[in-house]
Amino acid sequence: MLAVCALVAVVTVLLTLSLASANLENAGQWSRDFLRSPGAAGVAAVIAAAIAFGGISSQVAVSRGQLTHQEETAKANSWWSMFEWAADRALPASRHDQPLPPSVTIATLERLADEATTEIQRTACARVIDSLSESITPAIDLTASDPEGKTGSSVRALASYVATSRDTAASSSIAEGVVYENELAKSLMALAWRDPTFSFEWPGMLYDGREADGVVNVGQRRVVIEIKMVRDANRLRQVSLDVLRRLRARNQTDERYVLVTPIEPALTEAEAAEYSAVAVRWQGPQDASAVKDAIERAARLP
Repeated sequence: MLAVCALVAVVTVLLTLSLASANLENAGQWSRDFLRSPGAAGVAAVIAAAIAFGGISSQVAVSRGQLTHQEETAKANSWWSMFEWAADRALPASRHDQPLPPSVTIATLERLADEATTEIQRTACARVIDSLSESITPAIDLTASDPEGKTGSSVRALASYVATSRDTAASSSIAEGVVYENELAKSLMALAWRDPTFSFEWPGMLYDGREADGVVNVGQRRVVIEIKMVRDANRLRQVSLDVLRRLRARNQTDERYVLVTPIEPALTEAEAAEYSAVAVRWQGPQDASAVKDAIERAARLP
């Protein structure tokens, strides 16, 4: 475009110079002389070049657009090929197929989510992460050299994925829940080292054989830990009441309950007393003392 403008400017200058030297009283004769002169041929050549350049520029612009589209298409195809590879190995169609270690698949999906260019791609990553997360249950054992056991690398990979995908279409509430539960478990287990009156089971087993998120033994009283990773207050209230009703209906023992959530508990004191429960917020290790206090209060409930 700049070149076309430059050519037009040249033509303008040539005509201006020619007109400046012409005898305007005899314009007809001057025009006939100019058209037969080398200057006219030069102007015509410049105009022809400008027209030709404009056509070439249009062709180049079209070609560049087509090349960009082809590159974007190739990039998208490459992305989907890698996604299918990761998804197939994360969730094998046949039980005879050997899946990749979850930590490897999660790391691959994290990179794919970061490189995704559409919401559909990000959502696809989230759905596979959802499925993987459901199979990862934190099992903390501070007596072992690796407190997080075999699930440690998987949970750490999930934590990285959760951090990089937060507030995007690639985010997974199920993965957030697993990471939240794991961090809470480590925080509670650390309390066991400092207070010998506490002993933890993570995950815990209830008297009727059901598995709970965790069980804390405080003296002779068993306190069941229920974790609900829900950030919406209205939904949290409903989920909390449903869980406590279910636990209370099956409880034939003296178990008490602590409901741990990432936001302020949505239970009234009357509801908490009705279900022999104490609700507490936990957002990180800084809230460990609040959880410990909640466990002790639950253990003292009649």
